[in-house]
Amino acid sequence: MSTLRCEQLQKSYGTQMILNEVSFTVPGGKCLALMGESGAGKTTTLRMLAGLEIPDHGKVFLDDAEITSLPPARRSMAMVFQTASLFPHTTVAHNITYGMVKLGYSKAEIDTRLHEVAVLLNIEDQLDRYPGTLSLGQAQRADIARALIRDPGVLLLDEPFSSLDQAIKEELLSELRAILRVHPITMVYVTHSAEDAFELADEIAFLDQGKVMVQTQPEDLSRHPVSVKCALMMHPKLTIVEGEEHNGVWTSQGVTLPHRTRGMDGPLLLGILPEHTMPGTDFRGPLLGQVPSPSGILQRVSFLDKELLVHGTLHNNEVEFSISGDQCFLFDGNTGSLIL
Repeated sequence: MSTLRCEQLQKSYGTQMILNEVSFTVPGGKCLALMGESGAGKTTTLRMLAGLEIPDHGKVFLDDAEITSLPPARRSMAMVFQTASLFPHTTVAHNITYGMVKLGYSKAEIDTRLHEVAVLLNIEDQLDRYPGTLSLGQAQRADIARALIRDPGVLLLDEPFSSLDQAIKEELLSELRAILRVHPITMVYVTHSAEDAFELADEIAFLDQGKVMVQTQPEDLSRHPVSVKCALMMHPKLTIVEGEEHNGVWTSQGVTLPHRTRGMDGPLLLGILPEHTMPGTDFRGPLLGQVPSPSGILQRVSFLDKELLVHGTLHNNEVEFSISGDQCFLFDGNTGSLIL
């Protein structure tokens, strides 16, 4: 299992800097998820790891060997893209084995590896079919099989499940995780989904404007998102409400909420999750809808000109609820950085 490391990668297109000193390490057999908004530099980073682009500055290492300038074919890596890139004119089996055939592997080796990856990806009965007859999920399985057949040192995934429906995506994620438990491989996985990252990743590197803001375990990033952008990506049900802090009390449009004080007055953003709320009488808002969740039915209410998901008590078309200010995320109103 190979250890992947990149150091201070920089890349600009004209005057626009895409990557700004990106550095991280992925230990052998571990999975790192790259997360961030669109345009944060995730795919560009992945392409540099694969050798599809060369950085303006910085280095890429596989184990202790620098591979920054090596062409893709000389790197022990395989990449799977957002949509399957299968050759339409030939069978699934030929697609999967194409690279091994070009590199001169023996027929016995090719047949053995084809059988192994076909079993792993549950596509044994698809090998004689043509890509045009496959579903999106079957095509992605074939693409992943093609990436794994040569047993690469590193597997690079660029949102390969983003075009699949939820049920198929969950099935593929579960299968891939099971494969990795039995056949560990170093992996870098680009995703916008915190749920997907939790399923596959040992750590998450969060990118913002071409910089790695943090690299940590998914649970840590969920509890301590480094910024508003990070928090919204980690918690899709989060609501951010603008306000001011005065003497340890958050205030917005005449509404006040005590919280863990940061010891200074000024603009303060409150990040409220459904689990920060409970039935109570502190606040009341019109009901906008209801959302099922593992913890029960959530009420969608209007609160300070925002839509908020809460655990509350419904009275006619209004919801009464309370908010635990000590549990909410606090972000600096000027920078968007996490405070508490």
